[in-house]
Amino acid sequence: MTDRMIRRAGVITVFVVALAVVWFTRKVWLLTFAGLLVALVLTSLINFLKRVFRVGQKVGFVLALLLLAGVATGIVLLVIPTVAGQFAELSEAIPQRLEELRKKVDDSPFIQKMNNSLPELSKQASGGGKGGVTKFFMSTFEATSSFFFILFTGIFAAATPQIYRKMVVKLFSPRLRPKAEHTIDRIICTLRYWLLGQGVAMVVVGIVTGGALAIAGVPFAAALGIVAAFLEFIPVIGPILSAAPAVLLAFAGGLNQVLIVLGIFVGIQFFEGNILQPIVQKRAIDLPPVLTLVALLVFGGAFGLLGLFVAAPMTAALLVLVEDLYLKEYLGTKDRLLE
Repeated sequence: MTDRMIRRAGVITVFVVALAVVWFTRKVWLLTFAGLLVALVLTSLINFLKRVFRVGQKVGFVLALLLLAGVATGIVLLVIPTVAGQFAELSEAIPQRLEELRKKVDDSPFIQKMNNSLPELSKQASGGGKGGVTKFFMSTFEATSSFFFILFTGIFAAATPQIYRKMVVKLFSPRLRPKAEHTIDRIICTLRYWLLGQGVAMVVVGIVTGGALAIAGVPFAAALGIVAAFLEFIPVIGPILSAAPAVLLAFAGGLNQVLIVLGIFVGIQFFEGNILQPIVQKRAIDLPPVLTLVALLVFGGAFGLLGLFVAAPMTAALLVLVEDLYLKEYLGTKDRLLE
């Protein structure tokens, strides 16, 4: 075996091992990426405060934390007591509506014929007892620990962003470092505008959804508006998920209310897709719907719920990397993927 073959085998082995390590630690990388998104939001706020008050990085960082702590305290004291009761009642109402809907479906002649010809599978879903309690506490602990990991990663990265930026740039050869700086700037700019646009869309969709459902007489309208705002962060799938509980609750008011609720969500999505998003996302990468859906399926299948939330921004960042590293460096073109 020649030295060239040995070196090639060594490179392939290192590449395979690196891929294996990345795969087995994929959740850590995903949480880190989510933390960096939080850091981007914080750094944008810090830069804004620095310009307004003409202060340095440290003072701007402290002011940003104090402002966010004040907003969080206001939400805890003013908003949560008002909406918490609705969420508690909503968590009880949804299973009741599902059970009512299931009974209506089971009573239909078509379903009764199906039940006579197919084995009963619904009993397999029972999972009470100690196993269910243990699973609940484990999932709660995992969600809490992931939340704090993302939060503190974002805070520490926003405190001294230049340190981490220099660390990444130093991984490249001196000849490639200016190009690495340019690519990092493009990724940061793309993600910052994407997050800004999504933030505006979340606020607008949440307020409009809650107000429209309240006018339509749907119960728990405020809680449903918050759910719609939260799920708006997930493109394509999020609006569908947010519409499901509202439609389910509307069944208690009859078919007319169901049609009104469906009309509300369809109208909001039309307004968002044709008016709101073109305005708020005009400086960000406009991901095609099919590409977004594929990204959601891939990241959601590999990483679960958190994968759904980071699928779109991570895809936007990957598109920048493909343009800079493959189209420009390897192919030598100036083409853009989405032009």
